[in-house]
Amino acid sequence: MGLPYMHTSKFPRPFQCYKPLNQKVYGSICMTPMNTVLLVKGRKSGKWSFPKGHKHKVYAETYLECAVRETREETGVDLSDTSHVSVHRLSVGEYYLFELQGELPIVIEDTSEIEEARWMSLEDMSNVACNVDVNNFLSRLQRHGC
Repeated sequence: MGLPYMHTSKFPRPFQCYKPLNQKVYGSICMTPMNTVLLVKGRKSGKWSFPKGHKHKVYAETYLECAVRETREETGVDLSDTSHVSVHRLSVGEYYLFELQGELPIVIEDTSEIEEARWMSLEDMSNVACNVDVNNFLSRLQRHGC
């Protein structure tokens, strides 16, 4: 006979937000010469993170295209004509580092997922609740004397 939920188009409620481990997120780390970093505050988690998200399978976008799109959707910052400096693999995702000349204006497009976005100093970042990838990035900066 099968389980009752097998005939619906959705998974049962506890499994609706499940993301398999192989579904990495891709995002950006945007830094300025004043060492400010662009962060977003998740509406559900309440934690600050780098702008990030999952690839759109339908459009067959690259990892970099995903990072640029997610940054634009979550902050309004357009990185499409900006070259990244490096790529960092952290706990949850893979991030492209962009060194910008200054803080760009923020206009959140995706208000369903993002509560707030702002440029934050490294010191301020260590005083707010951040996700694991931001904390790992800060640890790397401290270990390398930045």
